Amino acid sequence: MALDVTGSGQKLGVYTVLDNLSAGGFYLRLAQPARAGENLLIVTQISQAVIVLRGSILRVERQEDGTYGLAVAVVRHQIFSLADASGKQKRVPSEPSSQ
Repeated sequence: MALDVTGSGQKLGVYTVLDNLSAGGFYLRLAQPARAGENLLIVTQISQAVIVLRGSILRVERQEDGTYGLAVAVVRHQIFSLADASGKQKRVPSEPSSQ
Protein backbone atom coordinates (compact mmCIF):
# COMPACT_ATOMS: atom_id res chain seq x y z
CA MET A 1 0.00 0.00 0.00
CA ALA A 2 1.31 3.43 -0.89
CA LEU A 3 0.13 6.13 1.51
CA ASP A 4 -0.30 9.80 0.59
CA VAL A 5 1.87 11.78 3.00
CA THR A 6 1.59 15.06 1.08
CA GLY A 7 -1.30 16.31 3.22
CA SER A 8 -3.39 16.84 0.09
CA GLY A 9 -6.50 15.49 1.80
CA GLN A 10 -7.10 12.98 -0.98
CA LYS A 11 -7.45 9.23 -0.42
CA LEU A 12 -5.12 7.99 2.29
CA GLY A 13 -3.66 5.14 0.26
CA VAL A 14 -3.72 3.01 -2.83
CA TYR A 15 -2.97 -0.67 -3.24
CA THR A 16 -0.06 -1.51 -5.53
CA VAL A 17 2.57 -4.20 -6.05
CA LEU A 18 6.29 -3.73 -5.55
CA ASP A 19 8.15 -4.84 -8.67
CA ASN A 20 11.41 -5.13 -6.73
CA LEU A 21 12.89 -4.29 -3.35
CA SER A 22 16.47 -3.95 -2.13
CA ALA A 23 18.16 -2.48 0.93
CA GLY A 24 18.60 0.87 -0.80
CA GLY A 25 15.45 1.22 -2.88
CA PHE A 26 12.39 -0.21 -4.56
CA TYR A 27 10.36 0.05 -7.76
CA LEU A 28 6.58 0.10 -7.92
CA ARG A 29 3.80 1.09 -10.28
CA LEU A 30 0.98 3.51 -9.59
CA ALA A 31 -2.09 4.43 -11.62
CA GLN A 32 -1.65 8.16 -10.96
CA PRO A 33 1.40 10.27 -11.77
CA ALA A 34 3.95 11.35 -9.18
CA ARG A 35 6.97 13.66 -9.27
CA ALA A 36 10.63 13.05 -8.60
CA GLY A 37 11.48 14.37 -5.14
CA GLU A 38 8.09 13.51 -3.61
CA ASN A 39 8.07 11.29 -0.52
CA LEU A 40 6.15 8.03 -0.15
CA LEU A 41 5.18 5.82 2.76
CA ILE A 42 4.85 2.18 1.74
CA VAL A 43 3.49 -0.69 3.85
CA THR A 44 4.15 -4.13 2.40
CA GLN A 45 4.15 -7.74 3.56
CA ILE A 46 6.90 -10.19 2.73
CA SER A 47 6.62 -13.69 4.16
CA GLN A 48 6.05 -13.31 7.93
CA ALA A 49 6.98 -9.63 8.13
CA VAL A 50 5.33 -6.29 7.52
CA ILE A 51 7.80 -3.72 6.21
CA VAL A 52 7.19 0.03 6.46
CA LEU A 53 9.28 2.08 4.03
CA ARG A 54 9.72 5.83 3.73
CA GLY A 55 11.20 6.78 0.41
CA SER A 56 12.00 9.60 -1.94
CA ILE A 57 11.02 9.24 -5.61
CA LEU A 58 14.11 9.32 -7.81
CA ARG A 59 12.55 8.67 -11.21
CA VAL A 60 9.08 8.36 -12.77
CA GLU A 61 8.56 6.36 -15.98
CA ARG A 62 5.28 6.29 -17.91
CA GLN A 63 4.46 2.67 -18.80
CA GLU A 64 2.77 1.39 -21.97
CA ASP A 65 -0.28 0.30 -19.96
CA GLY A 66 -0.82 3.87 -18.68
CA THR A 67 0.61 3.31 -15.20
CA TYR A 68 3.66 5.07 -13.80
CA GLY A 69 6.79 3.21 -12.69
CA LEU A 70 8.50 4.82 -9.70
CA ALA A 71 12.11 4.23 -8.69
CA VAL A 72 12.30 5.13 -5.00
CA ALA A 73 15.29 5.45 -2.63
CA VAL A 74 14.69 4.09 0.88
CA VAL A 75 15.10 6.86 3.47
CA ARG A 76 13.86 4.88 6.52
CA HIS A 77 12.49 1.43 7.14
CA GLN A 78 10.92 -0.61 9.92
CA ILE A 79 10.24 -4.34 10.02
CA PHE A 80 7.51 -5.98 12.12
CA SER A 81 7.20 -9.73 12.66
CA LEU A 82 3.85 -11.39 12.06
CA ALA A 83 4.69 -14.37 14.25
CA ASP A 84 3.41 -14.42 17.82
CA ALA A 85 5.42 -15.77 20.78
CA SER A 86 4.54 -19.37 19.87
CA GLY A 87 5.87 -18.89 16.33
CA LYS A 88 2.38 -19.06 14.83
CA GLN A 89 1.87 -16.56 12.03
CA LYS A 90 -0.66 -13.78 12.59
CA ARG A 91 -3.05 -12.96 9.75
CA VAL A 92 -2.73 -9.56 8.07
CA PRO A 93 -5.45 -8.61 5.57
CA SER A 94 -4.09 -8.38 2.02
CA GLU A 95 -7.12 -6.61 0.56
CA PRO A 96 -8.87 -3.47 1.75
CA SER A 97 -11.94 -4.09 3.86
CA SER A 98 -15.33 -2.97 2.60
CA GLN A 99 -16.10 -1.15 5.86
